Amino acid sequence: MTSYKVMGILNGTPDSFSDGGLFVSPQHALDHTMQMISEGADMIDIGCESSRPGSDRISIQEELDRLLPILEIIRHNTNIPISIDTYKPEVMKAALSFNIDMINDIFALQIPGAVALIKDAAVDVCIMHNLGTPETMHASAPYDDPLQDVCAFLSNRVQYLGEHGIAEERIIIDPGFGFAKTVDDNLALLRGIKQLTQLKLPVLVGLSRKSMFQKLMGGEIPDRLPSCLSATLWCYEQGVQWFRTHDVKATCDALKMSRIIREEQQYHEC
Repeated sequence: MTSYKVMGILNGTPDSFSDGGLFVSPQHALDHTMQMISEGADMIDIGCESSRPGSDRISIQEELDRLLPILEIIRHNTNIPISIDTYKPEVMKAALSFNIDMINDIFALQIPGAVALIKDAAVDVCIMHNLGTPETMHASAPYDDPLQDVCAFLSNRVQYLGEHGIAEERIIIDPGFGFAKTVDDNLALLRGIKQLTQLKLPVLVGLSRKSMFQKLMGGEIPDRLPSCLSATLWCYEQGVQWFRTHDVKATCDALKMSRIIREEQQYHEC
């Protein structure tokens, strides 16, 4: 079976759709990071600007004011690999001084200055499919074929980055579930996710607590977990390697159990 990595989400925002305001203080952010590490997270993804539908864009300085104290305390107290969820080159540059491991950019390094900065940085980058702008990223876009359009966008973007000094070995691709996509678009991507893995690059999926699960199954935010885990296991079985989640323990347990079953591991009493 494909190996997997679980990326724990740390929202340093007051307005995230599921846990806004809980981890704004550096100490609370560190406490939650330590919890996610104990639950099995391989990397922590820190974001300090909400990308939820209807959220307001914030200035570079406001994002830095939120991020840097959190990043400093986590880097000082842990060795966990760190990803920074930002699309602003100025924020990327400030974060790079903390020896981070990845930039997770929902606009695929399309903001001017991002490519030139990352080209010479010692970090990997996750690029996400997103046809919108920071102001329109949740407005549904028309697709001839959601799966083919997403594959083409990411393939073209990888080629562009390679031509500008960012090698494929540094790139992870994300189909962007929930960004400018209808429920049917998201389902088409799930059903065909194996085709995305055939681009021969690691694939990351961010399915955690997405509204499509509420629209399909009903319930509130906590009720989305079983549906999300089902979709997560489907993606894992199709070759996806990276899973970005709020629910680290549940995700790690589900993936581990799937691997135990498929590898026919034997149980040994201690």
